[in-house]
Amino acid sequence: MDLNLRQLADKDYQRRVVDPDFPMTRIREYIKENKEWPGYPIVMDTSRCRGDYLVKGYPLNKPFDVLEGFRRFSVVKFYIGELELKAQLRIYSAHF
Repeated sequence: MDLNLRQLADKDYQRRVVDPDFPMTRIREYIKENKEWPGYPIVMDTSRCRGDYLVKGYPLNKPFDVLEGFRRFSVVKFYIGELELKAQLRIYSAHF
């Protein structure tokens, strides 16, 4: 998610965001129109996971980790305050 946030803040990247076919633009526009994200990200409860469990060489974040939906989380976080959102955004929850 950090990479997506850095990209969203980058001036060159910002110029590409005006392209309606650009992935981050499509997500932002969907959120603007619907006040929620397109599709539900998958978040895993990792609170009971052993600390030595790695995914692609990286330890899981605790107590939750995003398995799918990094761009959606990044767009919401980057534009928070600029986009009107529903009081709650749904997610798919997975348990370890």
